Formats: sequence, C-alpha cells, structure tokens
Amino acid sequence: MHSIIERCPRAQFAIIMLLVIAIFPITAWGEPDPNRVGAEECGQCHKKEFKAWNRSTHSVVLSDRDDDEVIEKSEEYAEALGIDDIEAAPECSSCHFTYFFDEDDDEQVTGVDCESCHGVGKQWMDIHSDYGSVGGAPIENPEDEDPLHREQRWAQSEAAGMLRPGNIAAVTSNCLDCHTGPGDRIVNEGGHTAGSDFDLPRWLAGEVRHNFHRTNQGQNAEITAERRRQLYVLGRALQLQYALVGLSSSTEGTPYNSAMQGRAREAITALEAIESAAPTAEIASIVTIGKSTPLVSSDATATESAAEKIADQAAQFGANHDGSALSAIDPLIPSGARGQAFSGN
Repeated sequence: MHSIIERCPRAQFAIIMLLVIAIFPITAWGEPDPNRVGAEECGQCHKKEFKAWNRSTHSVVLSDRDDDEVIEKSEEYAEALGIDDIEAAPECSSCHFTYFFDEDDDEQVTGVDCESCHGVGKQWMDIHSDYGSVGGAPIENPEDEDPLHREQRWAQSEAAGMLRPGNIAAVTSNCLDCHTGPGDRIVNEGGHTAGSDFDLPRWLAGEVRHNFHRTNQGQNAEITAERRRQLYVLGRALQLQYALVGLSSSTEGTPYNSAMQGRAREAITALEAIESAAPTAEIASIVTIGKSTPLVSSDATATESAAEKIADQAAQFGANHDGSALSAIDPLIPSGARGQAFSGN
C-alpha cells in the first residue's frame, strides 16, 4: 500500500444518526472502500479546491506529518491502546485515514479527503456534474443549467449519498463527527484529547476554506457574514448533540465523561446567549431539550433521544435561516480564522 501523498503534495440532515449509518456504511477499517473515488478524481473538475485541500493539514497522512510532537503523541496513544499499526486500527483510521482504489485498482491511503467531508462519491459523482443538455449537446457551464434541472440534480445527488455544501447542517455535522471526541476508551485509556476546541466559523474561514465555486474558480472567497452566523449557531447546536452522543456511551466519572459534560454545558450556555440575542423557534427548542436532559451516562436512551431531537432541530434551522436576520449575534461570534486560507495560486 502506498500513499498518493508521494505523488501529490497533499439527504437531508434531519435523517437521524442510525439512518445515516445505514446509508453510508463503514467498510472494514484499513481496507479500501470500492465506492470511494479519491481526491484526485474530484480534482479533475474542482482544480482549485483540490489545490487548497492538498496544501492543508487534512490531506496529510498522520504518520507523514512534519511535526515530531504529533508523531510522538500518536505513538504514545498507540502504545497505551496496544495498537501496532496506526493506519490499520479502527480507533485511528476512522478519522485520520481514507482508503480507496485508484484507476489502476491499486490500494491507496490518504488523510481526510473530499469524500470524508462530502460523502463517498462513486454513486453521485456523475450525477452532480451533469448540468443537462441543449439540443443533445451537454451543458458545460453550470450557470447555463435550467433551474429545475439543478434542483433535481441536487436532490438526486443527496439521495445517492452526497453531502452537498448547500446542505450546511449535514456537512458541518460530518466535521463534528470526528472533532467532538474520539470516544471513551481512546481518551480514558489512551490519553487522547477529548476532541478539538472546534469553532466552525474560525475553522471554515481558514485552512479548510475553499470557496472557489461561486467565483468561477477565481478567488478563494471569504465566508459571508450571513454564512458565518449560520456556522456559529449550527456549530453550537451540533456541539451539544455530539456531546450528548458521547456522554451516552461514556463511563461515569472518567475523563471522557467529564469532557462531554463540560462540552454540553458550554454549548447550552452559548445557545442561551444566541436565543436571547436573536430568538428562533429551533434554537429555543434545542435549549429546552438540552436543559431538560440530565448530563449523565446512566440513561443512554434518554440522552440519545435528546441528541436525535437536537439533530432534527439543527437541520430545520439550517434550512429555515440563511443568517441574514441574525445580525444581533455578531458580537457573540469569535473573529479570525484558524490557519492560513489558500490564496488560489
């Protein structure tokens, strides 16, 4: 097995978690997924996005990081957990590696790539790049696509497994899936940190930003004020959701359990401030659910149920609010960006 790093420098979200797992089944860890196409395939059309990704931390396989501290830490985690091969271990590979077959049917491994964020691509790639035709000739420019065809294309792409950027709740949820926390055993026994200090507006405004599509592959546009508000609210809502999911599978009194309790309380406090500044029915509902759910792991059924309800409300918020009427929350949103945004060269 070899890495592409050697060749290139690096449905609606309201469907509850069990259905997401059913639609996007996890294949055997450390083995290529035959339904993955690889980032280079996406880069055939999304050239600037591929360049942005290829220079990001996401693109680099954990063991290839040019950072001795990261390598040292990963080795410490592996030793504590009794892991011999980091790339093959489910505890590591689920968030740090992507396996697929290239066009020559050779096994490849990379870091977190396009399909990690936007869904395994084989079933939807051709659908999402088909803009229709005029007089039997395919339309090349998406701006010339018939609006009805565009809506149908989006719906069909999502039904086939695409996490489309326009479905903001689905995509941001996919980020939180890894960044909220690696789980009970990895933290308690392995000493791994209990997730990232993950703030969506700052993270998606920096190194991860690749907003070329709306500027016709020209500039890596900054996220708009409206989008920043959406991201902040959804980030806090999903932080609460995933903290409750983590809490439901944690062991009482352990470091991971305490971290998930703290993350949930922090999210509730932030959501209360959001609701006070710019009231919406969805956030009011999420705050009520959060405050009425005991932050304990002893009642996993209640905690998981609360998380599913929050997921549904978060999806509704993403669909119903574009951020234009939420300027009152601007003082609550952290400024700046995490990492340097790719300039587009």
